[in-house]
Amino acid sequence: MLRLLKTIIDKIIDYLFYFMCILMFLAFVLVCSEVILRFAFDRSIGWVTEVTEYILVFSTYLGAAYILKKGGHVNIDILTNFLNPGPRKIVNCITDSVAALFCGAIAWFGFKAVIFHFQHGTLMADKTLSLPTAPMLAILPLGFLFLAIQFVRLVYRQIRLTQRGEN
Repeated sequence: MLRLLKTIIDKIIDYLFYFMCILMFLAFVLVCSEVILRFAFDRSIGWVTEVTEYILVFSTYLGAAYILKKGGHVNIDILTNFLNPGPRKIVNCITDSVAALFCGAIAWFGFKAVIFHFQHGTLMADKTLSLPTAPMLAILPLGFLFLAIQFVRLVYRQIRLTQRGEN
């Protein structure tokens, strides 16, 4: 059962990353089209900048858990490099646990904000496109939820390795 849950979470994280890649390609196409239209035909598509901004924000949250899963997040290890392996594992477990708690809290309050905006039907203000706020905000708690899950998995993996006597 735990293995099935792990597989499902891994697939969701992978698919969120693939969706992020598609969005980034779309942003590339939109920006290139905008540049060509502006300089070659003196025309502009008014919503390209706004959509590209959303894509950049979405990409951050959609890809964060995948990057963490692959070990691509930045670590500030100036202090932990001076520690022996045992204390280093403890410090890493503590920092990953704190990160999981913070990400979980952001996900929780983010979901509450999404529900609030969904119930009230608010729209994004001062934008070219009048998009509902709730779906636009939903990416943030979704990304932080899977980031929190990934941090918990890192803590669990570190504990398991420590129990086996591995690094």
